[in-house]
Amino acid sequence: MTTIGFPEDQLLSAREVSLRLADGPHPYETLHADGIEENWQAERSRNATLFDGRTVLFSRVALSDGRLVGDCHDVRYASLLHWRLARRTDLAAHLFAMAMPVTADGAVLTVRMAPWTANAGQVYFAGGSFEPSDFVGGVADIDGNMLREVLEETGLDLAGERREALYRVIRSDRGVIVVRRYALAQTARELALRVRHFVAGETRPEIVEPVLVTRGSPPDPALLPWVRRIVDWHFATPFDE
Repeated sequence: MTTIGFPEDQLLSAREVSLRLADGPHPYETLHADGIEENWQAERSRNATLFDGRTVLFSRVALSDGRLVGDCHDVRYASLLHWRLARRTDLAAHLFAMAMPVTADGAVLTVRMAPWTANAGQVYFAGGSFEPSDFVGGVADIDGNMLREVLEETGLDLAGERREALYRVIRSDRGVIVVRRYALAQTARELALRVRHFVAGETRPEIVEPVLVTRGSPPDPALLPWVRRIVDWHFATPFDE
């Protein structure tokens, strides 16, 4: 796996993102098949609600001249969980995309994950890994993935909302994260009420609550470091259309 142009924890910009779903198994999944299954059984023993669905794992990621490209493979969710044990390998990388909703009064919407999820209690933007269904003609619909995940987790429909022209890209121990800011017309209080109402009506919500981050407010202890890095950048950087 080749990763180019990703100094860790440095926020970069991309005007174009092209992610492709490759044919055939991922070399990482083939090499670690036994370990993946063993770890999956251990994960299930700790959290029986986990589901071994399909996701993707990348074999190539590169950023050059404002263009982010990547090749990925259809894998078990169990393979992604196994990758998370060490995270650093030349065979594979995790890349995911997240919308960053910004309220009318400048707050940033993050969420606290539900206890039954793989990231229980952690606070970050609503979002999730790519699924094979996110690829149309073998190419990822990155914005479609972002909007679907926000809708599923918060009930907010960002379709048609004003969004920033550029994508922001950061590499952390979680993988490569692609973020795009969306400007919403509602205030932080209004959005918080909407999300709480949505969560209360869900049988098995993916999140516990919205966590609104405002300028100068102390960060939630569970806010992931890479999210805080992006939030700090947001408060120092005007919205770019």
